[in-house]
Amino acid sequence: MHACAQTALAKFSPSVLRENFVQVSSVTWNDVGGLNDVKLELRELIRYPIEHPELFQTLGSKPPRGVLFYGPPGCGKTLLAKAIANECRANFLSVKGPELLNMWFGESEANVRDIFHKVV
Repeated sequence: MHACAQTALAKFSPSVLRENFVQVSSVTWNDVGGLNDVKLELRELIRYPIEHPELFQTLGSKPPRGVLFYGPPGCGKTLLAKAIANECRANFLSVKGPELLNMWFGESEANVRDIFHKVV
């Protein structure tokens, strides 16, 4: 990152960060027990495209656009997401399903669009 950009970011926070509670995760891979295959796959899908974009350009392929975690509550989805966010030094925005739901027609969809607008 350019020195001027770093100076600016130290003085000002982007508007998306002011509007939402966004945090840099403190969870590391040491907090995740086992799951070595999953950890490796997440590194390949998320960290490598960030750190080595030239590899994808050389191969003429596009890196993955994201990862969808699914499973029952309490199985470690958020823990894995926080660990990979920490490794990539990325902000982590956690959204709970009920925060998106609304009884009024079209409002739930609008809430989902707002979340995607904030993170893109």
